[in-house]
Amino acid sequence: MNRFLESLGVELHKSASLKNEKGFFQDTIDRIANFHVQSLVSSFPDINKGISSIVFSKDRAMQLHALLSSYFYYTKNPAPLIILFRCSDKEHEISYEELQNEFKSFPVSFVKEVDFALQLKGVVGNLTSDRLFFMTDDAIFLDSYDLNDCLHYHPIENLFSLRLGTDLDFCYAYNKKQSLPDFKQDELNETVHIWKWSNRPASPDWNYPLSLDATIYFRKEIALILECVAFSSPNSLESQMQLYKELFLVRNGICFSKVKYVNVPCNVVQQEFNNKSNDSFTVKELLSYFLKGQRIDWRMLEGMKAPEAQQAKFTFCKGEKQFFK
Repeated sequence: MNRFLESLGVELHKSASLKNEKGFFQDTIDRIANFHVQSLVSSFPDINKGISSIVFSKDRAMQLHALLSSYFYYTKNPAPLIILFRCSDKEHEISYEELQNEFKSFPVSFVKEVDFALQLKGVVGNLTSDRLFFMTDDAIFLDSYDLNDCLHYHPIENLFSLRLGTDLDFCYAYNKKQSLPDFKQDELNETVHIWKWSNRPASPDWNYPLSLDATIYFRKEIALILECVAFSSPNSLESQMQLYKELFLVRNGICFSKVKYVNVPCNVVQQEFNNKSNDSFTVKELLSYFLKGQRIDWRMLEGMKAPEAQQAKFTFCKGEKQFFK
Protein backbone atom coordinates (compact mmCIF):
# COMPACT_ATOMS: atom_id res chain seq x y z
CA MET A 1 0.00 0.00 0.00
CA ASN A 2 2.79 2.46 0.87
CA ARG A 3 4.50 1.77 -2.45
CA PHE A 4 1.29 2.78 -4.20
CA LEU A 5 0.84 5.89 -2.02
CA GLU A 6 4.46 6.98 -2.40
CA SER A 7 3.74 8.70 -5.72
CA LEU A 8 1.14 10.81 -3.91
CA GLY A 9 3.54 11.82 -1.17
CA VAL A 10 1.55 9.88 1.42
CA GLU A 11 2.72 7.18 3.81
CA LEU A 12 0.74 5.06 6.26
CA HIS A 13 2.12 4.64 9.78
CA LYS A 14 1.24 2.13 12.43
CA SER A 15 2.83 4.07 15.26
CA ALA A 16 -0.17 4.19 17.61
CA SER A 17 -0.81 0.50 17.16
CA LEU A 18 2.85 -0.37 17.64
CA LYS A 19 2.98 1.72 20.80
CA ASN A 20 0.02 -0.14 22.23
CA GLU A 21 1.52 -3.48 21.25
CA LYS A 22 4.82 -2.62 22.90
CA GLY A 23 3.05 -1.54 26.09
CA PHE A 24 1.11 -4.80 26.15
CA PHE A 25 4.26 -6.87 25.72
CA GLN A 26 6.63 -4.68 27.79
CA ASP A 27 6.47 -7.01 30.76
CA THR A 28 7.48 -9.93 28.54
CA ILE A 29 10.30 -7.84 27.00
CA ASP A 30 11.60 -6.95 30.46
CA ARG A 31 11.44 -10.56 31.61
CA ILE A 32 13.44 -11.70 28.58
CA ALA A 33 16.00 -8.92 29.14
CA ASN A 34 16.40 -9.81 32.81
CA PHE A 35 16.74 -13.48 31.91
CA HIS A 36 19.50 -12.56 29.44
CA VAL A 37 21.37 -10.59 32.10
CA GLN A 38 21.12 -13.35 34.70
CA SER A 39 22.17 -15.96 32.14
CA LEU A 40 25.29 -13.94 31.34
CA VAL A 41 26.09 -13.49 35.02
CA SER A 42 25.76 -17.24 35.57
CA SER A 43 27.88 -18.03 32.52
CA PHE A 44 30.68 -15.64 33.54
CA PRO A 45 30.87 -15.74 37.35
CA ASP A 46 34.47 -14.50 37.46
CA ILE A 47 35.08 -11.06 35.96
CA ASN A 48 38.69 -9.89 35.86
CA LYS A 49 39.69 -6.36 36.80
CA GLY A 50 41.09 -5.57 33.37
CA ILE A 51 39.70 -2.68 31.35
CA SER A 52 40.57 -1.43 27.86
CA SER A 53 39.39 1.35 25.61
CA ILE A 54 39.09 1.70 21.84
CA VAL A 55 39.05 5.20 20.33
CA PHE A 56 37.61 5.96 16.89
CA SER A 57 39.18 8.73 14.85
CA LYS A 58 39.03 10.12 11.33
CA ASP A 59 40.93 13.20 10.09
CA ARG A 60 40.98 14.73 13.55
CA ALA A 61 44.53 14.60 14.89
CA MET A 62 44.02 17.97 16.59
CA GLN A 63 40.86 16.90 18.42
CA LEU A 64 42.29 13.48 19.20
CA HIS A 65 45.31 15.20 20.77
CA ALA A 66 42.95 17.06 23.12
CA LEU A 67 41.11 13.85 24.03
CA LEU A 68 44.30 11.92 24.75
CA SER A 69 45.91 14.78 26.66
CA SER A 70 42.86 15.41 28.85
CA TYR A 71 42.32 11.67 29.39
CA PHE A 72 45.81 11.05 30.72
CA TYR A 73 45.78 14.28 32.71
CA TYR A 74 42.48 13.73 34.53
CA THR A 75 42.34 9.92 34.74
CA LYS A 76 43.94 8.14 37.65
CA ASN A 77 44.78 4.51 36.77
CA PRO A 78 44.01 5.01 33.05
CA ALA A 79 43.20 2.07 30.81
CA PRO A 80 45.43 1.48 27.77
CA LEU A 81 44.03 2.91 24.54
CA ILE A 82 43.81 1.47 21.05
CA ILE A 83 43.25 4.14 18.38
CA LEU A 84 41.50 2.89 15.26
CA PHE A 85 42.09 5.78 12.88
CA ARG A 86 41.48 6.72 9.27
CA CYS A 87 43.08 9.40 7.05
CA SER A 88 41.62 10.80 3.87
CA ASP A 89 44.85 12.28 2.48
CA LYS A 90 48.60 12.61 2.96
CA GLU A 91 48.41 15.73 5.14
CA HIS A 92 46.17 13.93 7.61
CA GLU A 93 48.57 10.97 7.59
CA ILE A 94 51.40 13.34 8.52
CA SER A 95 49.32 14.78 11.37
CA TYR A 96 48.67 11.31 12.82
CA GLU A 97 52.35 10.40 12.51
CA GLU A 98 53.20 13.51 14.51
CA LEU A 99 50.51 12.65 17.06
CA GLN A 100 51.86 9.11 17.49
CA ASN A 101 55.31 10.52 18.15
CA GLU A 102 53.95 12.87 20.83
CA PHE A 103 52.26 10.00 22.70
CA LYS A 104 54.92 7.32 22.22
CA SER A 105 55.63 7.24 25.98
CA PHE A 106 51.96 6.64 26.85
CA PRO A 107 49.99 3.34 26.78
CA VAL A 108 48.50 4.10 23.38
CA SER A 109 48.65 2.00 20.22
CA PHE A 110 47.56 3.19 16.78
CA VAL A 111 45.86 0.94 14.22
CA LYS A 112 45.28 2.37 10.76
CA GLU A 113 41.82 1.52 9.46
CA VAL A 114 41.52 -0.67 6.37
CA ASP A 115 38.32 -2.60 7.06
CA PHE A 116 36.56 -1.03 10.04
CA ALA A 117 34.20 -3.88 10.94
CA LEU A 118 36.75 -6.66 10.48
CA GLN A 119 39.48 -4.84 12.40
CA LEU A 120 37.19 -3.84 15.25
CA LYS A 121 35.95 -7.40 15.70
CA GLY A 122 39.56 -8.58 15.74
CA VAL A 123 40.70 -6.00 18.27
CA VAL A 124 37.77 -6.63 20.62
CA GLY A 125 38.15 -10.40 20.31
CA ASN A 126 41.89 -10.32 21.07
CA LEU A 127 41.64 -8.21 24.23
CA THR A 128 42.05 -10.03 27.54
CA SER A 129 40.29 -7.46 29.73
CA ASP A 130 36.68 -8.20 30.66
CA ARG A 131 35.67 -4.54 30.58
CA LEU A 132 35.66 -2.29 27.54
CA PHE A 133 34.63 1.24 26.68
CA PHE A 134 34.74 3.18 23.45
CA MET A 135 35.56 6.84 22.89
CA THR A 136 35.34 9.20 19.93
CA ASP A 137 37.90 11.77 18.84
CA ASP A 138 35.64 14.81 19.29
CA ALA A 139 35.45 14.36 23.08
CA ILE A 140 37.37 15.89 25.97
CA PHE A 141 37.65 15.11 29.69
CA LEU A 142 36.58 17.87 32.05
CA ASP A 143 37.43 16.69 35.53
CA SER A 144 39.56 14.32 37.62
CA TYR A 145 38.42 10.82 38.56
CA ASP A 146 39.83 7.37 39.33
CA LEU A 147 38.99 4.75 36.68
CA ASN A 148 39.43 2.05 39.33
CA ASP A 149 36.24 3.36 40.98
CA CYS A 150 34.36 2.03 37.94
CA LEU A 151 35.66 -1.50 38.50
CA HIS A 152 33.73 -2.07 41.73
CA TYR A 153 30.51 -2.77 39.79
CA HIS A 154 29.64 -5.91 37.86
CA PRO A 155 29.87 -4.90 34.16
CA ILE A 156 26.92 -7.08 33.09
CA GLU A 157 24.38 -5.87 35.64
CA ASN A 158 25.71 -2.30 35.73
CA LEU A 159 26.75 0.10 32.98
CA PHE A 160 29.08 2.81 34.27
CA SER A 161 28.99 5.94 32.13
CA LEU A 162 31.59 8.72 32.18
CA ARG A 163 29.49 10.89 29.84
CA LEU A 164 26.70 11.25 32.41
CA GLY A 165 26.52 13.02 35.75
CA THR A 166 23.91 14.45 38.09
CA ASP A 167 24.67 17.86 36.56
CA LEU A 168 23.48 16.80 33.07
CA ASP A 169 19.98 18.29 32.91
CA PHE A 170 20.18 19.53 29.32
CA CYS A 171 20.45 17.38 26.18
CA TYR A 172 22.65 19.03 23.56
CA ALA A 173 21.67 16.69 20.72
CA TYR A 174 17.96 17.48 21.11
CA ASN A 175 18.47 21.04 22.38
CA LYS A 176 16.13 20.59 25.33
CA LYS A 177 16.08 20.31 29.09
CA GLN A 178 15.76 16.81 30.47
CA SER A 179 14.70 15.53 33.86
CA LEU A 180 17.15 13.48 35.89
CA PRO A 181 16.52 9.88 36.98
CA ASP A 182 15.70 8.87 40.53
CA PHE A 183 19.23 8.35 41.83
CA LYS A 184 20.39 6.20 44.67
CA GLN A 185 23.71 7.24 46.17
CA ASP A 186 26.29 4.50 46.51
CA GLU A 187 26.83 3.63 50.16
CA LEU A 188 30.59 3.24 49.74
CA ASN A 189 31.25 6.24 47.47
CA GLU A 190 29.17 9.39 47.83
CA THR A 191 30.33 10.66 44.41
CA VAL A 192 28.76 7.65 42.64
CA HIS A 193 25.05 7.47 41.78
CA ILE A 194 22.90 4.57 40.57
CA TRP A 195 19.66 4.54 38.55
CA LYS A 196 17.73 2.38 36.10
CA TRP A 197 18.25 3.14 32.43
CA SER A 198 14.50 2.74 31.89
CA ASN A 199 13.67 5.31 34.58
CA ARG A 200 13.52 8.40 32.34
CA PRO A 201 12.30 7.42 28.85
CA ALA A 202 11.70 11.09 27.94
CA SER A 203 15.27 12.14 28.84
CA PRO A 204 17.40 11.26 25.78
CA ASP A 205 20.82 11.10 27.48
CA TRP A 206 19.49 9.05 30.39
CA ASN A 207 17.67 6.49 28.22
CA TYR A 208 20.59 5.68 25.92
CA PRO A 209 22.67 2.83 27.38
CA LEU A 210 24.35 1.73 24.14
CA SER A 211 26.77 4.54 23.36
CA LEU A 212 30.25 4.72 21.87
CA ASP A 213 31.02 7.51 24.31
CA ALA A 214 32.67 6.23 27.49
CA THR A 215 30.15 3.67 28.76
CA ILE A 216 31.78 0.59 30.27
CA TYR A 217 30.57 -2.79 28.99
CA PHE A 218 31.28 -6.47 29.44
CA ARG A 219 33.66 -7.03 26.54
CA LYS A 220 32.43 -10.50 25.58
CA GLU A 221 28.86 -9.25 25.26
CA ILE A 222 30.00 -6.46 22.94
CA ALA A 223 32.00 -8.98 20.91
CA LEU A 224 28.82 -11.02 20.46
CA ILE A 225 26.83 -7.96 19.34
CA LEU A 226 29.55 -7.07 16.81
CA GLU A 227 29.08 -10.49 15.21
CA CYS A 228 25.30 -10.00 14.96
CA VAL A 229 25.06 -6.55 13.34
CA ALA A 230 26.13 -5.08 10.00
CA PHE A 231 28.22 -1.89 10.19
CA SER A 232 31.01 -0.10 8.38
CA SER A 233 31.78 2.91 10.59
CA PRO A 234 31.38 4.12 14.19
CA ASN A 235 28.10 5.85 13.32
CA SER A 236 26.49 2.82 11.69
CA LEU A 237 27.81 0.64 14.53
CA GLU A 238 26.14 2.74 17.21
CA SER A 239 22.95 2.84 15.17
CA GLN A 240 22.90 -0.94 14.80
CA MET A 241 23.65 -1.49 18.48
CA GLN A 242 20.28 0.09 19.28
CA LEU A 243 18.64 -3.12 18.05
CA TYR A 244 19.66 -4.56 21.43
CA LYS A 245 18.62 -1.56 23.53
CA GLU A 246 15.79 -3.41 25.30
CA LEU A 247 18.32 -5.89 26.71
CA PHE A 248 20.19 -3.03 28.39
CA LEU A 249 17.39 -0.75 29.62
CA VAL A 250 16.62 -3.11 32.51
CA ARG A 251 20.13 -2.70 33.92
CA ASN A 252 21.54 -0.22 36.38
CA GLY A 253 23.22 2.90 35.17
CA ILE A 254 26.05 4.31 37.25
CA CYS A 255 27.75 7.68 37.02
CA PHE A 256 29.78 10.18 39.02
CA SER A 257 28.21 13.33 40.42
CA LYS A 258 29.81 15.37 37.65
CA VAL A 259 30.19 14.59 33.97
CA LYS A 260 33.79 13.58 33.26
CA TYR A 261 33.73 13.14 29.47
CA VAL A 262 31.90 15.27 26.94
CA ASN A 263 31.63 15.56 23.16
CA VAL A 264 32.61 18.96 21.81
CA PRO A 265 31.22 18.66 18.26
CA CYS A 266 32.89 21.54 16.45
CA ASN A 267 32.75 19.80 13.04
CA VAL A 268 31.53 16.69 11.20
CA VAL A 269 33.71 14.19 9.29
CA GLN A 270 31.05 11.76 8.02
CA GLN A 271 27.98 11.94 5.78
CA GLU A 272 26.01 8.92 7.07
CA PHE A 273 24.13 10.78 9.79
CA ASN A 274 23.10 14.38 10.28
CA ASN A 275 24.86 14.84 13.61
CA LYS A 276 24.61 18.17 15.37
CA SER A 277 27.71 20.39 15.33
CA ASN A 278 28.51 23.90 16.52
CA ASP A 279 30.60 24.38 13.33
CA SER A 280 33.19 26.53 15.09
CA PHE A 281 36.18 25.10 13.17
CA THR A 282 36.38 23.06 10.00
CA VAL A 283 38.48 19.90 9.83
CA LYS A 284 40.76 21.69 7.35
CA GLU A 285 41.29 24.64 9.69
CA LEU A 286 42.22 22.42 12.61
CA LEU A 287 44.59 20.39 10.42
CA SER A 288 46.34 23.58 9.35
CA TYR A 289 46.71 24.74 12.96
CA PHE A 290 47.99 21.31 14.03
CA LEU A 291 50.69 21.14 11.35
CA LYS A 292 51.83 24.62 12.39
CA GLY A 293 52.40 23.39 15.96
CA GLN A 294 49.19 24.69 17.55
CA ARG A 295 47.22 22.50 19.99
CA ILE A 296 43.79 22.88 21.56
CA ASP A 297 43.99 24.48 25.00
CA TRP A 298 41.66 21.88 26.53
CA ARG A 299 42.26 23.13 30.07
CA MET A 300 39.98 26.05 29.27
CA LEU A 301 37.04 23.63 29.64
CA GLU A 302 38.00 22.47 33.12
CA GLY A 303 35.07 22.59 35.54
CA MET A 304 32.48 23.50 32.90
CA LYS A 305 29.09 21.82 32.85
CA ALA A 306 28.71 19.52 29.85
CA PRO A 307 26.24 21.69 27.83
CA GLU A 308 28.51 24.71 28.27
CA ALA A 309 31.56 22.74 27.13
CA GLN A 310 29.72 21.35 24.10
CA GLN A 311 29.14 24.87 22.81
CA ALA A 312 32.57 26.22 23.68
CA LYS A 313 34.86 27.57 20.97
CA PHE A 314 38.40 26.27 21.26
CA THR A 315 41.41 28.43 21.92
CA PHE A 316 44.92 27.24 21.08
CA CYS A 317 48.44 27.16 22.47
CA LYS A 318 51.83 26.12 21.19
CA GLY A 319 52.42 22.38 21.15
CA GLU A 320 55.32 22.51 23.58
CA LYS A 321 53.04 23.90 26.30
CA GLN A 322 52.12 20.71 28.17
CA PHE A 323 49.70 20.39 31.04
CA PHE A 324 50.65 17.00 32.44
CA LYS A 325 51.08 16.71 36.19
